[in-house]
Amino acid sequence: MRSLYFPSLLQGHSPSLPSALLASFMDALLSYCVVMPMLIPLPLFTLTINLFTYTLIIKVKDMNNTYSSILVEFFEQMNSWEHSIAEGRAISLAQLHLLEVVGDHGSMRMKELSERLGVTTGTLTVMTHRLLAKGYVIKQKDPDDRRSFFIELTEIGREEYAYHHHMHEHLIEEITKELGEAESKEFFRQLEQVKQVMEEPS
Repeated sequence: MRSLYFPSLLQGHSPSLPSALLASFMDALLSYCVVMPMLIPLPLFTLTINLFTYTLIIKVKDMNNTYSSILVEFFEQMNSWEHSIAEGRAISLAQLHLLEVVGDHGSMRMKELSERLGVTTGTLTVMTHRLLAKGYVIKQKDPDDRRSFFIELTEIGREEYAYHHHMHEHLIEEITKELGEAESKEFFRQLEQVKQVMEEPS
């Protein structure tokens, strides 16, 4: 039946439909396809199915465009907020993120740190050397591997970490104040799910 009535409309589109919406649509369509051919001529039935399917696809496209806009604006605003708290500091935003990761996890090997930050070891080496020169971190040799080093925060590195961490806590307080306790908990739960989806290999 699908190949007869709407192959051109659904081809290339059905995989992108949200699963709940698709399931609901297919249930309704199945009931419709069983009953309606007995009540109206086949050409009119075919046209009705095509129009129904086309309308659904247009609505899903509009919904996806809306979600896309929300995502883009969300990441742009977060990026703008992050740059605003780094403005006027002695180090860059990327270097602040390095201090944040080391501050959260403690002394870390270079390889592990590069994986956490999502940068190459070459990029991390440049960032680390600049932070070393400014006195924010120190390098300690790995006693188990002479080719490896641990990165640790210095006193001023811990102060900078505390500042950045405090700004994150302030943002969380603002979100909780705006959304309320229950909605904030649900928001961060779903944000964790989004993070896991983004971490999955494509």
